[in-house]
Amino acid sequence: MSSVISNYYKWAEHLRIVSKEKGLTPFSPDTWFRSQKYVIEQIFAEIEKNSEVREFLILKGRQLGITTVLHSLDLFWIMGLKGIKLGFLCHSYEARPKLREIIRSMYLTLPKNMKVGCLVDNRELMHFANGSEIQFMHVSSRESARQTVARSQALTCLHATEAAFYSVNDPNDEVLKSLMISLSKTNPARWCILESTANGFTSFYDRWREAKKNPSQKTIFVGWYMRDDYRIKKDNPLFQEYGYPLTREEKSKIKLVKELYDYEVDMEQLAWFRKEVVSSFAGDLNYALQELPWWEDEAFRLSGYRFFSSEKLTELMKKKSVAHYFNIFANVDGIYVDKGTELDHNLKIFEYPKENENYFIGADPSYGASSESDNAVISVWKGYQDKVIQVAEYSDNSLGVIEFAKLIIFFACFYKHSYVNIEVQGPGRMVIKEMDNMKRNTYDIGEIVWNFDKGDIAIEQIKSNISHIREYLYYRADSLNRSYVRHWQTTADTKEAVIGQFKSLFEMSILDVRSRDLVEEMSFFIRNGSRLGAESGKHDDRVIAAAIAVESWRRYAYHKLPKSSEVPVNVENNTQLLKALGIYDSIKPFLEGQTR
Repeated sequence: MSSVISNYYKWAEHLRIVSKEKGLTPFSPDTWFRSQKYVIEQIFAEIEKNSEVREFLILKGRQLGITTVLHSLDLFWIMGLKGIKLGFLCHSYEARPKLREIIRSMYLTLPKNMKVGCLVDNRELMHFANGSEIQFMHVSSRESARQTVARSQALTCLHATEAAFYSVNDPNDEVLKSLMISLSKTNPARWCILESTANGFTSFYDRWREAKKNPSQKTIFVGWYMRDDYRIKKDNPLFQEYGYPLTREEKSKIKLVKELYDYEVDMEQLAWFRKEVVSSFAGDLNYALQELPWWEDEAFRLSGYRFFSSEKLTELMKKKSVAHYFNIFANVDGIYVDKGTELDHNLKIFEYPKENENYFIGADPSYGASSESDNAVISVWKGYQDKVIQVAEYSDNSLGVIEFAKLIIFFACFYKHSYVNIEVQGPGRMVIKEMDNMKRNTYDIGEIVWNFDKGDIAIEQIKSNISHIREYLYYRADSLNRSYVRHWQTTADTKEAVIGQFKSLFEMSILDVRSRDLVEEMSFFIRNGSRLGAESGKHDDRVIAAAIAVESWRRYAYHKLPKSSEVPVNVENNTQLLKALGIYDSIKPFLEGQTR
């Protein structure tokens, strides 16, 4: 029995399209770009094995022919199956007739024996004799039109093109959400394809990120180098100008593409890319990388220049850090810890307390470093002379000043011998006041309860470590007569300094970042003119908390500490410490897979 894809390829041999370079020209599979074949093969790989994957997200570079080849898939599906309701959605009214005409011209140029009759053919619908149809829709700027599109459909398949640009006319993504809800959940011929170039950190980015975790969805990245004619041949005079030796950054990019996608970019392709940056993008590398990305994370950029190295962030995203997930909260009675999951948690622990270690805690309250920073974050790091390692991260947006102060005290006691550095902007000063009250025994942090462990928790053992908490003291490095203030206040100048230091340590591989959420926030962190901060609509709370934790280590401690290789690992002492805290038995399975 022949496969679906082989039938599709035989049918596609008869396709023709109108090309801006060649007029009416064959569009058979032997004329396709590598990019077009790759996308079709990735989709049919799931269809042929009848997998659970029926939703495909495609992130592409510009002009790779992806929409056109997917139009041929749309038409094939409609021609071959009865009663299919396929929705085609584009980003604007102006784009809809042009894209509709591509499908229509494909249909009209097919031989009669390769197609079924079209009974209705207008700007909104092509309805065929086999009961199948294509509905042509766009995302309107008028709310009434959006609601009409969103609520009047019942679809088997959906092909949404340039989905990253829907938010321009539809900030809440109503149309796409409603259409996806309307899709069939059981029809074996169902599928949903969202394809787009990147447009910064829009809802398409959020969908892409979630799809990476979802086994019922598939992400397909198509780099610029997958178009066969994106190259300058060596016998072309332009190759002499753009075929110069690889830079260090280019070597890194080529290596990463090979690791991620098993594709080797050659010198002819690189020469073409260099020429495009200079000519088509007027030397604007940031814009060029959005339109012609080398890998997926590099595509998501918009208003500013990514502050942290894209290559290093991508390498970190590939790493799997083992974490223990919890939900921790505080109230008037104490601190309570429940087991969490990877999808439901506010605390990640990458490493439990160890004997004779030094810890550094950065805390950024809600609306601390900026009015857009609405998560309260506590970032915990372990320091050596040559390295600083993330061991825990808390983030939540549903607690007040007193509760946050209690949690900081708890983490500083749990991770004994801690330096604490708090962002004092906004509610930070009130947090410090509450911590002072607790340290002076004006009141107590209360009980400490591990709700998943019925054993005895050594509450007093943990609380007794309060005397070991050390505070960060800020002074101006250029001042001859030093005067100190407690903790950290973010201003334009101090933010530039502390984030610049964090970036330098990160890119020298001195920081061991383990939280994927922190890595993600670092990827949103941009320089836009004189402004440093998160891309619009995103957060940098984790970045700030991590940076001020690392500042404590860098300013006061690193030169006094041993190198990481010089500290012996005393498993027995570490075990005894955790037993003394009363949590060893409940976390034993996690510890068996944990390394320093």
